[in-house]
Amino acid sequence: MADKPPVVVVVVVVFLLLLLGLGLGLCSCANVHIVYMGERHPELHPDLVRDSHHGMLAAVLGSKQAAEDAILYSYRHGFSGFAAVLTNAQAAQLSDWPGVVRVVRNRVLDLHTTRSWDFMRVNPSPSGGSGILSRSRFGEDSIIGVLDTGIWPESASFRDDGIGEVPRRWKGQCVAGERFNASNCNRKIIGAKWFVKGYQAEYGKMNTTDIHEYMSARDAVGHGTHTASTAAGALVPDANFRGLASGVARGGAPRARLAVYKVCWATGDCTSADILAAFDAAIHDGVDVLSVSLGQAPPLPAYVDDVLAIGSFHAVVRGITVVCSAGNSGPYSETVINSAPWVLTVAAGTIDRTFLAKITLGNNSTYVGQTMYSGKHAATSMRIVYAEDVSSDNADDTDARSCTAGSLNATLVKGNVVLCFQTRGQRASQVAVETVKKARGVGVIFAQFLTKDIASAFDIPLIQVDYQVGTAILAYTTSTRNPTVQFGSAKTILGELIGPEVAYFSSRGPSSLTPSILKAYTFVANVHDEYEFEMVSEAAPYKQANPFDYGGGHVDPNRAAHPGLVYDMRPSDYVRFLCSMGYNNSAILNLNVPSITIPELRGKLSVSRTVTNVGPVASKYRAHVEAPPGVNVTVNPSLLTFNSTVNRLTFKVTFQAKLKVQGRYELVFITRGIFGHTKNDEQ
Repeated sequence: MADKPPVVVVVVVVFLLLLLGLGLGLCSCANVHIVYMGERHPELHPDLVRDSHHGMLAAVLGSKQAAEDAILYSYRHGFSGFAAVLTNAQAAQLSDWPGVVRVVRNRVLDLHTTRSWDFMRVNPSPSGGSGILSRSRFGEDSIIGVLDTGIWPESASFRDDGIGEVPRRWKGQCVAGERFNASNCNRKIIGAKWFVKGYQAEYGKMNTTDIHEYMSARDAVGHGTHTASTAAGALVPDANFRGLASGVARGGAPRARLAVYKVCWATGDCTSADILAAFDAAIHDGVDVLSVSLGQAPPLPAYVDDVLAIGSFHAVVRGITVVCSAGNSGPYSETVINSAPWVLTVAAGTIDRTFLAKITLGNNSTYVGQTMYSGKHAATSMRIVYAEDVSSDNADDTDARSCTAGSLNATLVKGNVVLCFQTRGQRASQVAVETVKKARGVGVIFAQFLTKDIASAFDIPLIQVDYQVGTAILAYTTSTRNPTVQFGSAKTILGELIGPEVAYFSSRGPSSLTPSILKAYTFVANVHDEYEFEMVSEAAPYKQANPFDYGGGHVDPNRAAHPGLVYDMRPSDYVRFLCSMGYNNSAILNLNVPSITIPELRGKLSVSRTVTNVGPVASKYRAHVEAPPGVNVTVNPSLLTFNSTVNRLTFKVTFQAKLKVQGRYELVFITRGIFGHTKNDEQ
């Protein structure tokens, strides 16, 4: 009898485990799903579309009340679909429903963080002038929608001095909320909405006490205010940053209107359900351009699962230009995102301005570094130490050299400038400053990979130098009993020798222009009312440099206004492209873009392109080919002749491999020239 109780216990435990297993298998966990139903029927009123969504959901959930409780958004203006809280089983049931294209889980996307307009020769002329800014009337009455973290309306960049009445075609509104009401909108900020249902369904109700945030379109982060002012900020004289970069701050289209769609929050998160709701609202409201500086990290989803691709597709079909950021995951290859062919994907580049300061060592040797610091330590002699020599007991040499968190001995660092060397990631300089500051150091010299990117300004001076300069300073520091250093005052340096380059942090291709390019579209569209988005998107990339790094190169808005030839893509081209995904490659090869990528060239392959002449009516364009030794490239016809009755022609490019080489790309450049026009066609 004494042996029976353990047997009973074992049986009970096994039974409980079986119940647990069954419970896991039948889990009814609910999550936000997006039910995408494609194009909205044009004859259906949006209210009827919404009712159909509720009816469909009620049929699956069992009641109208259950449907109303579950649904977050009904997308009914630019396209059809809805976001709702569903179990996996309910989502699977809806995916088989007639008319449903795709059911996808709600995803979390991330944010991507004035001289640039002068650099691109988009500058105002006191007498009007003939530049694109004047000819486009400073972007007057163009409506730019910004999907971001909201806006700080009190900024001088958003004053409406001298701007006329709100365009009658505008159908948006200014939605009130926490510390934001209708009076915060004006003739500049003509609309403001915020979307948080998808975020709160994922994370719960936001506690704005613990997280500095506003339940309104007001920006608590600054990212949205930055992108909006870069795109359409009014002229603000006497602007500067701590005495640096003095001048007039302005956006690319200073008289354009702004429509704000807050979809990202202080945590840095933006959910796909909220983003799609913003796209739907922007299409309804009547924006001309959408700026979207956010995205998700690789691996990239298929286009039918990508809310940015879906929302932007329906916007572009309705004539709205959509500009997305390429990402901040550089300098590594294959990191570009938002690469759908109907989107203008913008990488980050440097401009012709930098901020330099002189470094003077105790032996009177002088060097120059980059800094944005202009504080009290300028021209003060300070002791300098090498990070590895003042490391904490538990830090390894690599951590100490780069001044990673906790790697320095506060007793040895106090009152000194610390020399650090980059051994970690791209944000290493910022980490180094925080580490030195916490250890009560008074400054940082940071030696890093050669780059023009400057970290933010801090309370203590940070001067960035390349490894060669850093090594020279190290040699002095380690060979002198009492090494000292002085920092000169930072100065603003301008000049074409400084730029342009691909920014160090900018994402690169290959892959399966955000605020600073969308104005180029605004200008060109105002100069040429007949231009479609697809024409402008192919005219804009001009100054070519490795295509996987910089794509079309820095935009030249003035030349983009007179491109001569454009590759005019239409919605039908995009549809054929989408239909080809997973079925065949022919439509991809012949998608009408000015670049051709052939992953595996074996033997001979021909690709066709169609161009539209927007230059002089009677024009001739001859093809010029620059091909590598291993590839034969022919263009047929090599001469395109346009006249009053012919403004659209097709040509064929044939590639033939001469060498059997694997594992590398060869670059081919085909240009067509006419009367001073030069258009880079292929690469």
